[in-house]
Amino acid sequence: MKNHFIKTVSCIMVFVLMALSLTSCGFWFSKKSIFPEGYTGGYGIPYGSGFEIYWVETYEEAVDAMNQLKSHGSTFYKTAIFSYDGDLFDTKYCFQFGHKKDNIKYGDNPYDRWAEDVVVISVAFFEDVTIDELVYSNIGDYTHVTCSRSNNFNQICEKYPNISSLPLEYKYSEYTSYYYNQEKIMREHTLSYDGEMIVHFYGLVDSEGNPIPSQEGVEAIVNSIVFIGVDD
Repeated sequence: MKNHFIKTVSCIMVFVLMALSLTSCGFWFSKKSIFPEGYTGGYGIPYGSGFEIYWVETYEEAVDAMNQLKSHGSTFYKTAIFSYDGDLFDTKYCFQFGHKKDNIKYGDNPYDRWAEDVVVISVAFFEDVTIDELVYSNIGDYTHVTCSRSNNFNQICEKYPNISSLPLEYKYSEYTSYYYNQEKIMREHTLSYDGEMIVHFYGLVDSEGNPIPSQEGVEAIVNSIVFIGVDD
């Protein structure tokens, strides 16, 4: 099932992350892509940008990748991901390299090196897709959910250095919106502390009245939130 709303939100999120990465100090548009023709990374890679995107299947693999990067002194973009591993949906993890980094060849281990401000994204897929398929297509072609940090997340981290242990309050709001001339019932799920929104993610209600994610799926996401880069 195609989800135009989630596609739109995800694209906006990725464009923002790419903008942050591509305007990083010391980043140049002179590097030829190391990827085979047609490789999109699931999001699209500006030609000649040197931007790199890779995926892993499980949270355990994501942790291993982050530990490898940390062993070389790498740093991470401050954000939040969910670590759910179960049957409600298929969680995959995306690593985006847009800042300064050690150069590698395609086929090398992309995590066994130094890199600056690596972006880690968790994505819940509600239909079958393999990484091999995903990196040659567009994430918006699949029903999925990903979470985003608040716009002032860095300031919140400074205000609450113990952010990982804060008792976050969950709420959702429902509203009707139009996308591609189709009326959709949307849901925004938020996690807040002391009135400040920290993390949010979007879902919808399908034509049969079923929420995506289901209530059980929402709880799985909320209860598995992990903060990245806040302890660097």
